[in-house]
Amino acid sequence: MATVFCAERRARRMPNSIAISPSNSAQPKVLHSWKDIANYTGRGVRTLQRYEAKLGFPIHRPAGKSRSAVLAFPKEIDEWLGKAPMTSTAPRPLRPLTANELRERQEWRAVTANAKLSRERARVAYEGCRQQSKRVQEMVERIKAARTRLNERPALFA
Repeated sequence: MATVFCAERRARRMPNSIAISPSNSAQPKVLHSWKDIANYTGRGVRTLQRYEAKLGFPIHRPAGKSRSAVLAFPKEIDEWLGKAPMTSTAPRPLRPLTANELRERQEWRAVTANAKLSRERARVAYEGCRQQSKRVQEMVERIKAARTRLNERPALFA
């Protein structure tokens, strides 16, 4: 019911366009929003806006302004998608490294190896400090206990 109402309202608002209604075929003849276009193409709204700005995606704006409402025709979209340049999925062949690039990679490997070694040394030092701190705390507790015992003893030479 709501779909019919929306379609009728669209038809009144834009009498020259073909409105979407349940009686039309399953494929709409006009897409009236970025969301409709995104659902039709299976891409995100921001992606389609980027396609419009950079690749000439077929969008029509009834008001003629750059940020107004949008319309799109599925036939035009299908044609555009059919002609759109596709990126190759095949991996590009690797070119051999220059001597300078090879030297830089070796330097970076040495730096990362040194960083890993330094991190391991720091971890071991930290662990040693933590254990030492624990031993010092135990000693402090023993000294306090011994003082308490000495203070509680009766004086021998009073």
